[in-house]
Amino acid sequence: MEFGTKIKSLRNKRGITQEALAKAMGVTPQTVSKWENDVTMPDVALLPELSVFFGITIDELFSLDAKKQMERLENRIYEAGLLSETEATQIEETLREFAKTPEYKAQALSLIAELHLHQAEIHKRMGAELAKEALELEPDNSSYLSDYCTAMESYIPDWNCRNHHILIQELQDFVKRHPDNRAASMWLLDNLMADKRLKEAEPELAHLAQIDTSYRPVLYRALFAAAKGDKELEAQCYQEIEDNFIEGKDAWVVQLSLAERETERQNYEKAIAHYEKAMEVQASPKFTDAPEAMAHIYEILGEKEKAVECYKLRIKMMREEWGIIAGEEVDEVNRSIERLVKG
Repeated sequence: MEFGTKIKSLRNKRGITQEALAKAMGVTPQTVSKWENDVTMPDVALLPELSVFFGITIDELFSLDAKKQMERLENRIYEAGLLSETEATQIEETLREFAKTPEYKAQALSLIAELHLHQAEIHKRMGAELAKEALELEPDNSSYLSDYCTAMESYIPDWNCRNHHILIQELQDFVKRHPDNRAASMWLLDNLMADKRLKEAEPELAHLAQIDTSYRPVLYRALFAAAKGDKELEAQCYQEIEDNFIEGKDAWVVQLSLAERETERQNYEKAIAHYEKAMEVQASPKFTDAPEAMAHIYEILGEKEKAVECYKLRIKMMREEWGIIAGEEVDEVNRSIERLVKG
């Protein structure tokens, strides 16, 4: 049953008019009519009120449309900037209702996690802006400087603060339980190498090679060799990637990997060439990693106009490849453009 049909059915069972339901919900009769004709959906904030009004759970209210509603909630999370505390709470309460149904539990819990992470990311950006403003007023205040650098995810020399031992332990346990999970193995390798725990990383490299026949094990061997300072082995691995994986379905990701290598070596011209190739060979819908990275490079080089061009390209790709024309993702890119233009 479609949501509009469900609302109309419940209203008729109550024996009330669209006008009466509209008055109870604080909306216009035209709005209720649009709900019932599936033109629009109720605002998230109204879902608890609707479920109470009709004496059913939110899950029952949506019956077969639960997946559509969760998709709508996900879109709301990412299209919005900072959600008000009231709206964020209402979204979480709605998702927790969905989580009571085994079929939707994992997806609902994941969306609740994404909701909190989204809010935290926005708060962190706001914190950085405020700390920067405070620092401009009192440039010798080390506490303000610390707040700003923390919000901007600065490198921290203190090993106690930057090591990942808890995450590594949990990933090790996860990989033991799910040995064929490639993504988990890669996350584990990333963190082991970031923490310089190379002895533990070595057997994980062998494990990844057993479960993945793509370019990835070779790439991680190259990263491992770089971490050990073995430039010869690193070069051999990258040559193997170029010889065997530069064509095919993974070609664009391979180009990104080669671009990142050149970026870290500060060979920016070569890096940009790889990023441009990645955009060329990737099938639609294309991700926007490449223009974003190129914008960063041009900023580093002090070429602000080219950086702005890359950010505009990213907005164009978001629109043409993904149909994204507004929301926080677009706003974030526009803020970068504004920062560069003003600067």
